[in-house]
Amino acid sequence: MDERQTTFVGRCMQQAEAYARRKWRDPDKVADCVAFAWEFAQAGRGTPQTVAWYAVKRVRSGDRLQRSKRSIDSPQRQRAGNRRAAVDPAELARTGDDPAAIVTAKLSYEQWRSELPERLLNVADRLAAGATTSELADELGLSPARISQLRHVLEDNYRERFPDV
Repeated sequence: MDERQTTFVGRCMQQAEAYARRKWRDPDKVADCVAFAWEFAQAGRGTPQTVAWYAVKRVRSGDRLQRSKRSIDSPQRQRAGNRRAAVDPAELARTGDDPAAIVTAKLSYEQWRSELPERLLNVADRLAAGATTSELADELGLSPARISQLRHVLEDNYRERFPDV
């Protein structure tokens, strides 16, 4: 970035911050507005006032840049880690600690597994072992979106086959 563009970006960010501070007291909204202004100013079009106006408009519409719940850096994801908990067939019982329900869940789970095609069985076993979507996608040569779809297919299949477990 040359000096002229750096100056332009700086003026856009200052203007956006001034507009945002007049509009909101929330520091997160002000920060989002400045970040959007930086993003828009990189294109190098318009004036600092128009860039700031579009940044304020974008924040007002509800767009956010900070603290995304899906972000890799989000505190929720860091606490939980990126691994799924392994599935225990006993947890499939919805009735608590009732021994009959636990046995029924274990038997239905094993029966369901025995009826799955080999490819779906492999996916189900790896997910049950705690593999993440991205790990499994890399391992099987599929996209993470396809692994998520297969997870839903497996869950729907089980619930359809054993609705009262």
